[in-house]
Amino acid sequence: MASLVLLLLLLVLVPSAHLYRFAMYYGGSVTFSPKQGTNGKLEANFYMRQTVFRYLNYNPICKTGNCGTQTKRSVAIAATTSDNITWTQYAEATTRRFNTDLPFEMRLPNFVHWWHGAGYWEENIYGSWLGWVNLIHVDLGNRSDTRNPNQSPVFTTPPVLRIPRNCPRTFKIAVLDPDGDNVRCRVPTDPQTSECVKCSLPSGFSFDQSSCSLTYNYSSNTGIHPIELVVEDFPNKQIHLSYSDGSYTTKQPLSLTRGKRWAPSYASTTTFAPTTTTAAPTTTTAAPTTTTYIPTTTTAAPTTTTAAPTTTTAVPTTTTAAPTTTTAAPTTTTATTTAAPTTTTAAPTTSTAAPTTTTAAPTTTTSFPTTTTAAPTTTTYFPTTTTAPPTTTITDAPTTSTGFSTTTISPVGLYRSSIPPLSKLPLQFSVYVDSHNAPSCLDGDYFPVFLAPTPANRAYLTAFLNQPFEIEVRSKAQYTRINDLIVIGPAGITKEKTSSDAYILKWYPTSDQLNEYFPICFISEARDEFYQVYHSELRCVTVSVGHHEAKVTCNETTISVEVEKTYLVKSNEDILHLNDFTDSSCNLNTLSNSSHLVAVMPLGSCGTLVQEDDDNIIFTNVITSADKSKIVSRQHDVEIAFSCSFPKRTNLTLGYRHKNPYAFDERGFGTFTFQFEFFESQRFRKQVDSSRYPVEVYLKQMIYMQIEATTSIPNTELFVESCRATPYDNPNSRISYTIIENGCVKEETTQIYPSSKSQFRFGLEAFEFIGAHQEVYITCSVLLCETGFPGTRCSQGCIRSNSLNNRRKRDAPAETSSHSISQGPLRLVKTSDTKGSDLSLNLSLNQVLLVGSVLVLGAVIYWKRRARTEYQLLPTSEQQ
Repeated sequence: MASLVLLLLLLVLVPSAHLYRFAMYYGGSVTFSPKQGTNGKLEANFYMRQTVFRYLNYNPICKTGNCGTQTKRSVAIAATTSDNITWTQYAEATTRRFNTDLPFEMRLPNFVHWWHGAGYWEENIYGSWLGWVNLIHVDLGNRSDTRNPNQSPVFTTPPVLRIPRNCPRTFKIAVLDPDGDNVRCRVPTDPQTSECVKCSLPSGFSFDQSSCSLTYNYSSNTGIHPIELVVEDFPNKQIHLSYSDGSYTTKQPLSLTRGKRWAPSYASTTTFAPTTTTAAPTTTTAAPTTTTYIPTTTTAAPTTTTAAPTTTTAVPTTTTAAPTTTTAAPTTTTATTTAAPTTTTAAPTTSTAAPTTTTAAPTTTTSFPTTTTAAPTTTTYFPTTTTAPPTTTITDAPTTSTGFSTTTISPVGLYRSSIPPLSKLPLQFSVYVDSHNAPSCLDGDYFPVFLAPTPANRAYLTAFLNQPFEIEVRSKAQYTRINDLIVIGPAGITKEKTSSDAYILKWYPTSDQLNEYFPICFISEARDEFYQVYHSELRCVTVSVGHHEAKVTCNETTISVEVEKTYLVKSNEDILHLNDFTDSSCNLNTLSNSSHLVAVMPLGSCGTLVQEDDDNIIFTNVITSADKSKIVSRQHDVEIAFSCSFPKRTNLTLGYRHKNPYAFDERGFGTFTFQFEFFESQRFRKQVDSSRYPVEVYLKQMIYMQIEATTSIPNTELFVESCRATPYDNPNSRISYTIIENGCVKEETTQIYPSSKSQFRFGLEAFEFIGAHQEVYITCSVLLCETGFPGTRCSQGCIRSNSLNNRRKRDAPAETSSHSISQGPLRLVKTSDTKGSDLSLNLSLNQVLLVGSVLVLGAVIYWKRRARTEYQLLPTSEQQ
């Protein structure tokens, strides 16, 4: 009876106990960044993100090595709760101080408690009691390539990603390494080293470690799927890490470490001479020798001695030697020595070592002269070239690019074995597979897609101390409503909703964050009429915090910018360009020097975008490494934006330029171009000369335009999806006028003229935007299709906005992506102007005045081409 009562109590208590599992886990990540602390002590900042149901109880415990002393800790709530899933992400920043820079490992969680849910994943497809573990391997050794302590890769993800069960999705994780290392993401496999608990992906998922991309295909299980990953970094070439106790280790590129199993062994040491070393003076003067020894392990105390019988332990070498005389000194071990005759001179003080040249096989080491007791062992070594035995210092030779800084050492334990990666860090999150099926898996239908000016995934951006850093994020979906923007970033980042589909992210970096790197990730979350949730792609950028080194100078005709060459800028220097990378006059190499990127451009040129607010005209450009001719890139982009702001009541001289053909490259279509031109008549025989830009027209005058595609692929056709007019060279201007939309003509004066499959000819009456706007740009979205393929966008033609039966997947092999092209400006000539248009364009009889959708009243801006007058600049964020 008592047993029955106890059982009933347990059945009652267990459901309520679940309410107290406030520490249940959704995922986490850890990164670190070394810094110079007070009194010369080495310090490192650790950035830990842990996402739990409600309350955080976790702090890492030391697993191996010296994990330092925690001197500072701050915890902030970084984000909370996506749609119908309750979670809280805590961003914990700690500072640790170290007396040594040797490798160490920490572990999470620090305790396990079933009632609180501590140490357990949130209830998922594996049940309620799946444990979790994080392994944090840290190596702060001084790198021989950067001469600075090693830094970890920078990364994070939102804690919960959502997927309808019927739609395959791929999430590309952004990982950037400040040291320029090769970063590998992988699924952990070794539970013995605390890498993982489940140590495999859930069914229906796959992972590409070369691109760090997680792909969902299909799962019969709905709910939370725990994802365990490990992030590791490897140098691009062999380097050394040297430590304060005199030991060092060698790190190889990833290609040389694959297929090997390694385990850390911090206590073991092996006598190993560094590559290409310079010996300090010793007490022995020796003739050049080539010696072969039996492998042993030597333990020696530091001594300075005269030449006397000693026991020498060294490792075997393969040598090329002249005939020699074998001389064996009395020893306590068995040794076979082949040596050239040598002369030993005893000296009570110091003497000079003669040059010693050794031609060594891949296993060469150097022994210390002393008296020892050694037992034969088997030791594995790496290729080196050695000279005389090292003494109290190891000094990098000036000609050795992979050497390391001068470091005081002990004469024993030079080489320290370690795991191959420079660091090993956890990345864990949850994927929630919803039980509903999406009506369409095409991005842009139900899943939101990001729009300009949202930065590209894996972009590298720059923020400056005590200056506001902002990112504008826009997204859109045809059949769902944008419900939220899930943002994961540094402490203090905020988001502000500015419209139904746009957010502004704001952040103010502080002096504590100088020279550090911070990931910012965001996902657009949408809901349909049934409150079903749809997530966009995962998009992350990396932001570096620096001094305000970007100097921007604005005058009435040009923009000048100077940007300090940081490490990442230098590493991408060969591919950096402005927005317009097709114009040779916008080349960044022309004026740049060894320390700064320098560019000078006329207003409105080199791809500069023109925007406005109520009071100002703003010119914005960007220095970027993104290759716009490619659809995707596996390189981390550098993106440094700069701008000039002018009050609307000012005189500006714009340098207008005719736009050359747009070139693109896509798999299956090769390289192709789109050329957008204005023509003088509906016969389309003579295009407007590029020297006559901006093109001057009268109100209601007919304007003739042609878009032509050029490609080497036969049987292709051009399709124009949309065209719109804007007062600035910015397709996302808040002032716009629709001409063509979804392949349908929307503007009442627009006419389509006969043309070939590779051309699109159309015309419309000239108009003006009401307000202080005298220029008009025309921007169109275009694509190519293979002729004869059903279901392509070209074959569908005009799609009415109220049609619900035309949703489709893009037939990737049969059509290209959509590309935005523009031409202009058209400049309206008032009828009262004495200067007439010299274009033989036909006047239309239609008396309709076309206007923009936004009225800008009471503002005047005078646009001139030649006059240069004084004006007053507004301060910009790029100027100190």
